[in-house]
Amino acid sequence: MNLHQTYSPFLFCFCILFFLVFKISAPLTPFYPLENIAINCGFLGNTTGIDGRHWIGDIGSMYFVSGGSNSKSITSSATVLEQSSPSHATIPYTYARISQTQFTYVFPISPGLKFVRLHFNPSSYRSFHRSKAFFTVKANRYTLLHNFSVSLTADALGITTVSKEFCLNVEVNQPLSITFSPSRTSPSDKVYAFVNAIEVVSMPNGLYSSMKENIEWDQNMNFPSLWGSTALETVYRMNIGGSFISSSEDTGMSREWFEDTRFFLHSGVLPLTTTMQIKYEKIPNFVAPQNVYQTSWFVDPNKNADEIINFTWKIPVDQGF
Repeated sequence: MNLHQTYSPFLFCFCILFFLVFKISAPLTPFYPLENIAINCGFLGNTTGIDGRHWIGDIGSMYFVSGGSNSKSITSSATVLEQSSPSHATIPYTYARISQTQFTYVFPISPGLKFVRLHFNPSSYRSFHRSKAFFTVKANRYTLLHNFSVSLTADALGITTVSKEFCLNVEVNQPLSITFSPSRTSPSDKVYAFVNAIEVVSMPNGLYSSMKENIEWDQNMNFPSLWGSTALETVYRMNIGGSFISSSEDTGMSREWFEDTRFFLHSGVLPLTTTMQIKYEKIPNFVAPQNVYQTSWFVDPNKNADEIINFTWKIPVDQGF
């Protein structure tokens, strides 16, 4: 998977009426991932975020592996740190692992499907200017980011921190190795690679993809297979018609759900919210939090009887994917 720095708005129009049946159900049972690793890069010791998430400093930890005798990675705090949203506070965006040479993190974990999340604060660090960070990130056989610029991405999207989430398969008897390589075009090129935080979280089979043709809990669902050379990138995860849902409110996988109002083109619709719980009959209840299903956009038939309403989101995505 190669990501590019050119963003193009694609227009998605939805004219679908969804019917949801709400029933009282038992309390929500979360998914308990076998691995739930959160690394605070460039930090010594452990710390806790505002959402209660525990972060492990990579200094002296079992996960950081240098790139060899030529590796000269350093740690540094950001010169600029902004609190961008309820989802991104100062932890884990204060410190970073930085290098003008390749460096690697190795995670000895169980085989299977994993979330891999990379977090970046597009600040300058010591003598490293933000505009000089161009790098490639590989996770085992997958190229997650290619010649990636955090600052260009953040500036283009109007955000102060950048998070990238991927879904990939770790094979049997294989650790997960995540390698950061500066995109140097000449020996004198002063580009560098950096990362503020890494998450590795096990995910259930059949959540967004499958490791076999059929999923036991729903034989009618069709998913892409993550066997071989295929991986997925989460581009947006939105709570339609609702507010931000933090990682601590997720069903065990530390996912974040963002408001869709930034992308939604309002046209005669109203938010609709219910407090009734959903009864999950076939799909497991950890697929999404209850409040994802409890919010939506609503068309008032009394006010819009003679008008055709389109639910439209305008979403910037990378070209070619």
